[in-house]
Formats: sequence, C-alpha cells, structure tokens
Amino acid sequence: GLAAGADRTDARVALGRALMEMDSSSAADRELSEAVRRDPQNAYAAFWLGTARARAGRDAEAVAPLAEAVRLAPRFTEARVAYAKALAGSGQRAEAIRQMETVTRLDPERNAGAWNDLGLFRLQSGQPGPARTALRRAVALDPTLVTAWVNLGAAALSANDASEAERAFTRALRYEPRHTGAMGNLALLRARQGREAEARDLLRQLLAVDPNDARARALLAELNS
Repeated sequence: GLAAGADRTDARVALGRALMEMDSSSAADRELSEAVRRDPQNAYAAFWLGTARARAGRDAEAVAPLAEAVRLAPRFTEARVAYAKALAGSGQRAEAIRQMETVTRLDPERNAGAWNDLGLFRLQSGQPGPARTALRRAVALDPTLVTAWVNLGAAALSANDASEAERAFTRALRYEPRHTGAMGNLALLRARQGREAEARDLLRQLLAVDPNDARARALLAELNS
C-alpha cells in the first residue's frame, strides 16, 4: 500500500545518504535515482539526489532534481538553498540570486547563511552595493559568521570602502585568527594604503598557515622587491 511504498522510498533515501557519506557517489546516485523514479512526488528523495550530485561536484546535474524538490515543496528552505547553490555552481547566477532572495524572503530573521550566500552571489555578479546590503544582514543575524565578514570585506573593497573593509576583515580575524582569506585581503588593503610593513607581517602569518598560497607569496615578493 501507500505506507509500504513510502517506507521503501525512505529506506532507499537512507541507504543513498549512507553511501554518499561513505564517498560512494555512483552507488548513492543509483539508489537515490531509483527512489525518485519509484516515488516522483517525494520532495525529500529529489532533494537528496540533487545534494548527492552537488557534493560529487556535479552541480549542473544537481539542478533538475533540486528544482523538482522546490516545485514539490516550495517552503522546503534547505532544498531551495541547495538549488540556488547548484545554479550558481553551474553558472546560472541570476537565477541563483532569485532563488536565494526567495529564501531570505521566506525566512528573513533566522537564516544568516542564506543572506551570506545571497551577498556572495551578488558580489560574484558584479553587484557590490546589493551584496553589502545582504552581507550586513548576515552579520547582524550572526556576528560570529566568519565567511560573511570576509565576504563583506571583499564587497567593501570592490566598492572602494576601505573603512568597512578593514572593520570586516578585522572582525573575521577576531573570531578566526588563522583565516587565510581574511589575512590575505587585509594584507592587500594594507598594501593599498601604503602600510607595507603591516601587509608583509600579515602575509608571513598567512604563509605560516598555508605555505602554498601562491597569491600571498606573489604579493609578498612584490612588497619585498
């Protein structure tokens, strides 16, 4: 009956998720695809199929099942976030922005991560002003969200607002002192301000954490020349 069918779908989804966690992406895809085939109205199964494909680096193939999950369950926030990220990962940034705007509209006061993603997508689309608006909302909702502070700093740099960029990168480093993105961007800002000794110190700290950071090594060599 219907209950037995639902139980079988749930079991397939659970197996697919377990295989995904074991990095058996092909086997996970087979199980989850079969779950979707047998129960095409199950938003949860479609969501996990899309999630498995996205985690395997197959964003373009993740888009369709995640779109279906959202169609079946429009208020399934986690599915819409995953859909937006898959769209962005496959180069469809305008639609990714639209989907993430929907997420923030559905849940404006809780989802700091969605505001951060929206800001990042806007920044990547050459919209530093709207990006800053979203990223300020992200850090207001969760002041400890380091990635949002780093993205806010990057958006401020793009808008030539050195003051906000410095505040954002400094705040990121307060919460995560070894964050290489924050260190590298703050070093770049210091170099632009002519504060080369401080920039060099930051770059040396960064390279102590990640000796393979080619961008940091190149900037340090330029400052030392």
